Amino acid sequence: MNMHSEREARGKPRGQASGSDMDTLLHVEDSRGKAAGSFKKRSAWPLTIAVFLGVVFAVNFTLLYLALSTDDGLAEENYYEKGLMYNSMLRNEKELGWDIELSFDGTPGARPANSVNVRIYDRAGAGLEGAAVKVTLRRPTSDRYDRVFDLANSGAGPSYSGAITIPLPGIWDLRVTAGKDGHEMEKTFRIHV
Repeated sequence: MNMHSEREARGKPRGQASGSDMDTLLHVEDSRGKAAGSFKKRSAWPLTIAVFLGVVFAVNFTLLYLALSTDDGLAEENYYEKGLMYNSMLRNEKELGWDIELSFDGTPGARPANSVNVRIYDRAGAGLEGAAVKVTLRRPTSDRYDRVFDLANSGAGPSYSGAITIPLPGIWDLRVTAGKDGHEMEKTFRIHV
């Protein structure tokens, strides 16, 4: 800035300058001596903290919504009573000496239905015929797809077979329950289809 323009700018009231001086003036002060148009710099910390807390609350409310709107998994019915009876059930199964084998041909949603074959042997290894056998299909994460299927003796010794339908791919539990002459044994097989 040349000397002549500085004198002209000083002679005029504060904050006013002619059009040509506006281009050359770099600093115009207001009545308090602060540069006009400048803003007081504020700290970014309060805004940063507010944004951070907003994100935390948004994530928490999203997780809360998802937790309350979805299925939370399964708890076995009468789990306490079954837990108390567990040792006696193991003792009874050991006394019976039955052995249950399962063969399964599984494809989700197969048409016709999937075949399941259960073979039961007594303590001596002989086939156990005339038993009432059922298979309970259970999804470990939801009881929405639980189904019970009765198996019939196929007439070929200790073999019991039937058709079951598995609606979805994934992990399933096949709980085989066999009973004869007032005795009952249960065995669970986990399958992945």
